[in-house]
Amino acid sequence: MGTEKIMECVVDAASLGYARVEDIPLFHVAPGGAALRVVVPASCEPPLRSCPPWCGDVGEIVAAAGSESPVRLPCSLVAGLARRWRVDVVIVEGVCLDTRRLQPLLENLKSVDVSVGVRLLGAVRLGEPAISSVDFALVDCLCPLVDSVEYRIGTLGLIEKVASSGVQLEIAVYMEEPRVEHLTPLIHRIPGEVGVHVFVGDPRGGGPVRVLYEEARRRHPFIYIHSPPYDVLDTFCPNCGAIVAVREDSALVALKAPGGRCWRCGFKLPFRRLVYERTRDTILRRSGAGTVWHDPSMLTRGYSRGRT
Repeated sequence: MGTEKIMECVVDAASLGYARVEDIPLFHVAPGGAALRVVVPASCEPPLRSCPPWCGDVGEIVAAAGSESPVRLPCSLVAGLARRWRVDVVIVEGVCLDTRRLQPLLENLKSVDVSVGVRLLGAVRLGEPAISSVDFALVDCLCPLVDSVEYRIGTLGLIEKVASSGVQLEIAVYMEEPRVEHLTPLIHRIPGEVGVHVFVGDPRGGGPVRVLYEEARRRHPFIYIHSPPYDVLDTFCPNCGAIVAVREDSALVALKAPGGRCWRCGFKLPFRRLVYERTRDTILRRSGAGTVWHDPSMLTRGYSRGRT
C-alpha cells in the first residue's frame, strides 16, 4: 500500500535540466557526475526579484520557479528520467521550498541508484522527515546582497539546522565585491567539512579576490571562488595541502582520492559518492557550457505513450 502511494505521487515542475554536478555547484557530491535538475514553482516571493548576471544560475532558478504554468509530472516519470539520462544526482530546487510537500517525490527517487538532494533559496519550510531523507543540500546565501536582518538570521539558522542534521551540505555565497569582512562572520558559523562557494561580481583586478580566498581558507579548508578569470576551483587536502581535485571551468579534470581519502596522507575527505576521476566526455557534450533545460510538457507526451 505504501509503495502504491509513492508511485502515484505527482510533482509540479517548472523546468527540468541536465547538467554537470559541479556546475550547480556541488563539488563534494558525486564529483565528475551528471545531474537531473527539477525546478519546482515558488511558494513565496524570492529574496531578490532579479539576480545580477554573475550570480551563476540563481537568476534562471528564480525565473523558472516563478513560472505561471508548471506541469504536473508523475514522480515515477521523474525517477524513470533519472535512469534514462544515467545521472548520478537528482536535485530538487526552487525558491522558498516547502520540503514537507516534496517528501513523496524524495521517497520515490530512492528507488533509483542516485544521490538525491535539495537546493534551498529564500525562506524555507524545512520538514524534519524530508530533510533526513535526502543525501545532500545546497543553500544559496544572498546575505551580502539582501539588506534584511530577518533574511540574514533566517539563512544562518537554516545553514546550522541542515548542518546539524548530518546531511551533506554545500553553500553558495554571493558578493558584489570581494570584501573579507562580509564573508568572515559567515565562515565562522560553517562547519569545516562543508564546501563554501563564493561568487564575486566585481573582482577588482583579482588582487582582492586572492586576499579574500587566502583569508577565508585560513578559517575554512574547503573554500572555492567563482569570479572569472580569477576562479579558485581546486580542492586541497586540509591535512597535508596536496591537491586532490583539479577543475577547469567547473569540469573535473582529475581526482586523486582513493576511497574518499587524500592520495598522499590518507586524510578522510568530505566527498560523497565518488563517481568519476574526471568529468566524462559524454556529460560534457550533453551539458555544453552549462545546464540544458527541457520543457516538462514535452516529456509528459512521451510518458502518456509509455516512453519513460
